[in-house]
Amino acid sequence: MKTITWLDLRLGFERQPAVAMLLGIVLALIAVLLTHPPQMAHQTAASEYEAGRVKAAEHSFRAALLAPSALAAAQQAVLAAAAGAGLQVGAVEYGQEANPDGRFGISTMRFSVAGSYPDMRRFVDEMLAAQPALSLRHLGIEQERGGSASSLRASLSIQFLIREEVR
Repeated sequence: MKTITWLDLRLGFERQPAVAMLLGIVLALIAVLLTHPPQMAHQTAASEYEAGRVKAAEHSFRAALLAPSALAAAQQAVLAAAAGAGLQVGAVEYGQEANPDGRFGISTMRFSVAGSYPDMRRFVDEMLAAQPALSLRHLGIEQERGGSASSLRASLSIQFLIREEVR
C-alpha cells in the first residue's frame, strides 16, 4: 500500500475541485460546531424556569389585590388610621379607573392631613404595612404658615389595586 503524501493530495484536489470544496466546507462546519456547541437544553430549561418565575410573580401579585367588596372598608381604614395617628384629615377626593391590560382596577384617594411629622410618618408606615394592595403615589409635605416648626400639612395620593370582578 502506497502512503499518500501532501503532493498527492494537492494534485488530486487540483484534478477534482468539487471534492476539494466539499472537504473545505466539511472542515469549516466542524470548526464552527466545535467553537459554538449547541445550548438548546440549557436554553429550554432557562426559559421554563423564567416562565415559572413569571407565573409565580403574577400569582403573588393577584393574591395581593383587594377584593372589590373590600374597597370601601379599606378606604375607611386609611382615614381611621390618619385620625388614630392624631392627624386632621381634610377633604377627600375619590377616583377609579380600569387597567384592562393588567386585568385589575385602580382606585385613587386624594386627601390632605395636618399634624406633626412623627404622626405623619407613623400614619404612612402603618398604612403601607396594613394594606398590601395600597401604594403611595404622591406625598407632599409643607410647613404651615404661622404654625410651629412641628405643624405640617401633607397632601397624599394613594391607590388601591383591585381585583377584576368575576363575570
